[in-house]
Amino acid sequence: MMKYSDVTALYPMEDLIPVVAKLAEKFTAKESSSVTYEQARKLMKAVIYCIAHLEIGETALAAAGTLPAGEAYRLGYEAVIGKTRNTQEKYNKLMDFFDHYGNRNYRDTIGAVAKVE
Repeated sequence: MMKYSDVTALYPMEDLIPVVAKLAEKFTAKESSSVTYEQARKLMKAVIYCIAHLEIGETALAAAGTLPAGEAYRLGYEAVIGKTRNTQEKYNKLMDFFDHYGNRNYRDTIGAVAKVE
């Protein structure tokens, strides 16, 4: 995974802003052309986070400057979603063996987490 500073070194803000603008359109369902500063900041962080999670080969392309920011975001987003699904699958397998050892609070806490899924 790349660092935040690596992403911002590879992609200047003027390359990332169009990606954030597209996300803002999705966020507002194209009903509004403006988002708050805080929302835009969160979207920018999401874009940088996803780009930072590019796989090794994709990171090399980004470093070589051949991968546009929008494509880097899309590939990074897919990597993040894949990692999330993988983690969810591992969690579900672990829950098959869960034992609360008679501790009601432990059982209730884990039960509440399981319901969130």
